[in-house]
Amino acid sequence: MRRILSAGALALAGLLLVTLAPSLARAQTPQTVNLTVTEFMITPMNFTVTAGQPVHFTVTNTGKFPHSITFAKGTKFVTLFKTPIPSGASGTDDFIFPEAGTWQMYCPVGQHAEAGMTGSVQVLTAGTPGMPTTGMPTEVWMPLLALFALALTGAGLLLRQRLLPR
Repeated sequence: MRRILSAGALALAGLLLVTLAPSLARAQTPQTVNLTVTEFMITPMNFTVTAGQPVHFTVTNTGKFPHSITFAKGTKFVTLFKTPIPSGASGTDDFIFPEAGTWQMYCPVGQHAEAGMTGSVQVLTAGTPGMPTTGMPTEVWMPLLALFALALTGAGLLLRQRLLPR
């Protein structure tokens, strides 16, 4: 009887792992964006990412002056590099856009933004690009359902073990 209970618990744990693994892998995979900065342009000027997901930025400065990148939306803003990237150098940084919408992108060094060193980032809600998100995402409710099933099965097995005579 204990072997059957152990095999059942292992099977349910495996089911939970198979259910959770894809969403955990998807959540950890960063989006990658490569930017090139020069006087007075950011290339590409526009790109699209997903809210709540890590974005790995590689910024290459092909200009003569130091440059950096700032993202802003309303009162929220972040500058990727504490020190601007010098001429001929590259830098990498990660950022998670906390909300969907259009974010402004610009170089915060001197008057570079005023000289046209700007762009925009379209941040989509998690889910199918271009489609509205409704309800709870599958990545959330499927693992919760599997966890509930595991807990319910464990409770049933414990109850059965206590009720059966030894």
